[in-house]
Amino acid sequence: MQLVPTRILPVALSSILALAGCSGTGGTSLSDAGTDAGTDAGTDAGVDAGAVPTINAFTAAPNSLPTGGGPVALTWDVTGATALSIDQGVGAVAPLDAGTKTVLVGATTTFTLTATNATGNSTMTAPVTVAPVPPTQTVSGTVVDDNGQPVSGETVLIVAASFSQMVVSDADGAFTVADVPTPYDATIVEAAQAIQYKGLTRPDPSLTAFIFLPNNSSATLTGHFDGGIFPETQGYVTDFIFASPQTVKNLQDQPSGAFSATIAWPGPTTTAGTLYALQIHIDAGLPADYPSYGALSGVVLQAGETSAGQVVNLSPVTAGFLSGTVTFPTNYNLLFKSIALSVASNVSLNLLTDSDGDAGFAYVTPEIPATSLLVAAAATSSAGEYSAITKSGQPANGSGLVLAIQAAPLLVDPANSATSVSTATPFTWTPYEGAVYEFRATSSSGPAFYVFTAATTGTLPDLSSAGLPLPTSTEYSWSIVSFAPVASVDLLASPGGINDLTLDLSEGLSLTRTFTTEP
Repeated sequence: MQLVPTRILPVALSSILALAGCSGTGGTSLSDAGTDAGTDAGTDAGVDAGAVPTINAFTAAPNSLPTGGGPVALTWDVTGATALSIDQGVGAVAPLDAGTKTVLVGATTTFTLTATNATGNSTMTAPVTVAPVPPTQTVSGTVVDDNGQPVSGETVLIVAASFSQMVVSDADGAFTVADVPTPYDATIVEAAQAIQYKGLTRPDPSLTAFIFLPNNSSATLTGHFDGGIFPETQGYVTDFIFASPQTVKNLQDQPSGAFSATIAWPGPTTTAGTLYALQIHIDAGLPADYPSYGALSGVVLQAGETSAGQVVNLSPVTAGFLSGTVTFPTNYNLLFKSIALSVASNVSLNLLTDSDGDAGFAYVTPEIPATSLLVAAAATSSAGEYSAITKSGQPANGSGLVLAIQAAPLLVDPANSATSVSTATPFTWTPYEGAVYEFRATSSSGPAFYVFTAATTGTLPDLSSAGLPLPTSTEYSWSIVSFAPVASVDLLASPGGINDLTLDLSEGLSLTRTFTTEP
C-alpha cells in the first residue's frame, strides 16, 4: 500500500488541479457572446409563447434516509424553461429539460425546484426525511482507499463516552461494533498514520484510509475513433478517459485517430467501464469549438489480455457560451478558472484552465445531452492561504454565474514553534462558513494524524490504547483544510467515502505552523 503523505481533499481541489490537459492563459479570441448564447426558449418546439415553464416531475430518491443521511438523487422533467435552480444551497442545475443531480442530505429537508423563463416561473417540492439519532446502535461500516475500494486488515477504534472497542476490517473492508452510544468517534489506526472522524451518528460509516491499493491487474485496450477530425492538425486535441468502478484513467491524445493504451486497476481481475472522448479545437490557448464527442459503454477488460477493435463513434457538438464572475477577498489574488465536462458521477473531461487573473470570464462550452459543466476557481492570499470553489451541474449556455471564494481558515493557537504540546493542548482556527474541517498534524519522524471535525477547535487524538501514542520531543507541522457546504462529519463518512462526495464544494487550506511534543 502506498501512503499519501499530504492531501488536498477531495472532490474540488483534486479535480481542478488536474484540469491542465488543454489549458492556457490569456484572453479569448471568441466572437460576440450575444451570437453564441443560444436562442430564445420561447421558440423551442412544443412551448407555447407566453407560458410559464411546466414542471412535469421533481423527485428525490431515496426520499427516506437512515441516521446520518447520505446521497440523494434529485431528478426533474421540465418543459419550456430557460433556467432551473434548486434551493438548499444546490443552485443552478442542468440540463434544462430532464436531468439528475446528486446531493448530500444530513437532516430532514424539503427541496424546491424553480423553473424560469421570460414569462415567469413554476415551482415544485421534493421532501427528504432523515431518521433521528438513536441512543445506541450497531455500527456496521467499511474502510475504503482513496479510490473507494475496500481495504482489509485495517484497525478501527470506536470510542463514545466510556465506550471503547477496536475491530479489524475483513476481506470486504467491513467491520461491525454493537451497542455503540451516539455520537461516537471512529479512528483508522495504522503504524504510520491515524484518521479520525469525530462526532459520527450514522450506523454505516465509510472511512477513507489515505492509501491507494496497488494495481494488481492490467490489460491492453486498442481501437479507433469514427468521426471527428483525424489526423489532428495543430490546435486540435482529444480528451480521452476510461472510467470503471475500479479506475478512472486519462488516456493520451490520439492524433491519428487510432488508440492503444495499457490500463491498470486494483481488485478484481475483470473491470467493465466506458470510454469517453471529446475533441477540442484550441485557439489562443482556449477552446474555440468542439468538433466531436462520443462514448462507448460496456468495455470489458480482462487482466493480462487485449481488448481489441473498440470503436468510439464521435458526433458533432453544438457550441454554447458560459460567462460569469469570480469574487474573492480583497487580500487574495486569483490563481485560475477552470471548466470540465461532467459525463458521469466523479468522471470529467478537461476543457480548459485559464490563469489570466481576470475576475470575469466568458468561454465557449460544449452542449451535449446528459452532461453538465464543472466550473471552478481558486485564489491565494498575500500570506499564502489557498481557497477554491467548484460549481457542478452548470449548463453549457448561461450568464451571470458567480463563483464566490471565501477566505481560508487562519490558525489561532498554539503559536508557531510551540513546545511541550500534548494530547491535551487545544488547537484553534477561524471558521469557514458552512464547513467541516480536517486538522492535519504531520512529522518526518512520527506518525501523522488527520482529524475530521465540525468544530473550530481540536486536540491531537490520544491513541495510546490502540498502540499509537503521541511521540515525545518530536517536531510536527499542522494545518487546517475546510470543506463547505458540509453540515456534519457524517456526510464525509457517507457510503463510498470522502472521494464519492458529489456536491458543489468550497475548500480552504490554511498556512502551516510547527510545534514540538512534550519531552
